[in-house]
Amino acid sequence: MSSRSVRAVGVTCEYVLYDYLIHLPYFSVRTLLSPALYLFGFGLGVGTLMRTGSSAYFEFIFPGVLMISVMQATYTHFSTEIMVARRGDKYLELLMMVAPISSLEAVAGYLFASIFISLFAAGCFIAVALLLVPGLNVALWWLLGFSTGLGVFFAALGIIIGVIFTDTKKFTTANTLILLPLSFLCGVFFPLDVFPQAIRYVLELIPLTQAVEGLRSGTPLLHLLYVWVLALVMAVITAKVFKHKIVS
Repeated sequence: MSSRSVRAVGVTCEYVLYDYLIHLPYFSVRTLLSPALYLFGFGLGVGTLMRTGSSAYFEFIFPGVLMISVMQATYTHFSTEIMVARRGDKYLELLMMVAPISSLEAVAGYLFASIFISLFAAGCFIAVALLLVPGLNVALWWLLGFSTGLGVFFAALGIIIGVIFTDTKKFTTANTLILLPLSFLCGVFFPLDVFPQAIRYVLELIPLTQAVEGLRSGTPLLHLLYVWVLALVMAVITAKVFKHKIVS
């Protein structure tokens, strides 16, 4: 990558992160509210009704709710930012026409920014979880790997949705159809064993499922590689969709 390309990627990344920082209180509330309620309501509430005890169930759902937090933070942020930019100030079209930035460089800038946003979301969530359960054990390096990989995947998916849907009704419907089923079907609150084998095979293809299972597993490397391979594939698809919808 040339120095010009590096600067072009940096411009987009800096733009996203600057906007994120100046609205940090709003994004912090949006990032933490839903996962924290899941953790408090299911982990501590439902956990007290189970024979295994609240701490055991809390530890079971913690990796899943953490990954939900990363998924929601990155997907919601980038899908909304792209959709608003297309409907409102036409920033994306202006960026492509005026600035010497290619579609691939713009998408790369967004996805680099998604790594920082995913780490922020994970860090905030872990801080809340540790307040609820001070002795909670966290595998830091695996957590970083899964958070960033999943963040890149769902940021890329969010960019695709934001580029494709400029009608707000279609946009919100697409968001609901993506986020809500994944939050409840990917082994976050209960094991995948409850599903029939055919459905389980489908669910195991979803990177959120692999990230959750990986954080619970004693051998998470293959899960992590799977998440990152899908993240890179989704990034390539996003660059093509972005070029077709914005540049063409």
